[in-house]
Amino acid sequence: MIRPPSPLFVRACLMLAGLLLAADPAIAARGLTLSAYGAEGLGLGGADVAIARDVTAMNVNPAGLAQLKSRGWDASIYPYYVRFSHQDSLGNDSGIDDPFGAILAGAYAQRLQSFPDLVVGAGLFASGGTGFGYESLLTDYGSRDTLSSNIGIFKLLGSVAWNASAQLRLGAAFGVS
Repeated sequence: MIRPPSPLFVRACLMLAGLLLAADPAIAARGLTLSAYGAEGLGLGGADVAIARDVTAMNVNPAGLAQLKSRGWDASIYPYYVRFSHQDSLGNDSGIDDPFGAILAGAYAQRLQSFPDLVVGAGLFASGGTGFGYESLLTDYGSRDTLSSNIGIFKLLGSVAWNASAQLRLGAAFGVS
């Protein structure tokens, strides 16, 4: 005879399922620059610095480019949704006006035929719409005002990686943000 699960076990399973469904994804960042570009980096939550091995490595760890066999490219767009709200003693209680943004990335790298230990590449990494905007907030003086802050980052990179030996890879990226 099969016994049904205990009510405590059922409650624990429901609580765990609720926590998993309510959890927000996390993405690592270095200051204002996100680390998670490319499918592997996004899947690792931005913890791909140590194993960077695709063309988006130039944004995180350019030495990882040296692992490319011949050439590679990556292009991606990651839309995101953020939840911010503002409450204060004046009765203001609202969410941000535009909770949507996007992260764009595109990169290409190639091993040089004349110098097979060198890989060169170029990439564009951008994130935009990060911030908040609240329209028509009530002020201390009874008037209405707008509060907003918005930032976008646009980075163009050139990079080079060198297989110095089987155990040592060196890389550098030169960029304009």
